[in-house]
Amino acid sequence: MNKPINDISIVIIAADEEYAIQKCLESINRLPLINSEIICVDSSRINDATFNAMKKFSSQRDDYKLLKIIGTGNGMRSVARNEGFKASSKNTIFFIDGDIEINPQFIIEAIAKLKIHDCVTGDLKELWYDSQFEKVKKVIERRWPIPKEQKLFFTGGIFAVKRDVLLHSGLFNESMRCEDIELTLRISRLGYSIIQLPTIMGVHHTIEYSNRKRVVDFIKIQHGIYRGIIIRNNLFYPLCLFQFLKTESSFLWGILFYFFSLIGFLWWGPLFLFVSLIFFALDMLYGKVKRKDWFHRIYLHYITPVHILKGLFFCFKLPQPDYKVQLVNTLENC
Repeated sequence: MNKPINDISIVIIAADEEYAIQKCLESINRLPLINSEIICVDSSRINDATFNAMKKFSSQRDDYKLLKIIGTGNGMRSVARNEGFKASSKNTIFFIDGDIEINPQFIIEAIAKLKIHDCVTGDLKELWYDSQFEKVKKVIERRWPIPKEQKLFFTGGIFAVKRDVLLHSGLFNESMRCEDIELTLRISRLGYSIIQLPTIMGVHHTIEYSNRKRVVDFIKIQHGIYRGIIIRNNLFYPLCLFQFLKTESSFLWGILFYFFSLIGFLWWGPLFLFVSLIFFALDMLYGKVKRKDWFHRIYLHYITPVHILKGLFFCFKLPQPDYKVQLVNTLENC
């Protein structure tokens, strides 16, 4: 039997994740919670299936709050996280996405580590599905395999954090995507400690990252511009910047490709463009040998770098999302 989990706020955000949210909620039901609370935040735009699953779950528990976010804008995930935090009351906050099936052992270990550190994350097991969420196409036992605990300067959206640290850091930036990375880099810059445990936080049920529709959606919203903004914000923090560039290294190929293509064109003229095309073809051929999706490879190596440069040099003021929040349990508007 698992050790009781005491005095924690679990904030779950989800948007049109009806295929995975049930697994997440079932894992929540199995947690041995004492004096704790669960806050679910739905910001779905396509249909109400995710919201209905959350609402049904609310009837089974008395430690549960359900928020509905209605609005538009690139920062809706940030809004969902912030509103979930504002509805919480405990000193330890655990943020997860609605497609995560939680491992209770991680929460127990994270709470213990937060006596020393300020923010704790872990590893994930990944199940990649087809676009209809009917078939598992790939299983990754460990997404970030590490032999022991290590210090980080940023992390993704699944982490436990002290309440006062989050307040001091200024919460999630509601004009940003990559809001988890942006916030945790800010936490590091303020001098707080972030650690990663080798413990699996849970099972991530998701559509494979190279899914064509997923990639097209990222291109449409110019997802890379937010990474460019993150680079600019951390230019004078070399340790933070180095770790970020190390984990996001796939776009460096494209930046080097464009740089040397431009220099070659200026020095040797249009003939050098032919050399650039040869390098492009070799990159595609190498991807094929490694069984990488060609469209996803073009996105990572040649489209994302353009968006990153745009964010780095041109995006200084992003629009704020327009939204309203409803506390569904009591039907009160927040």
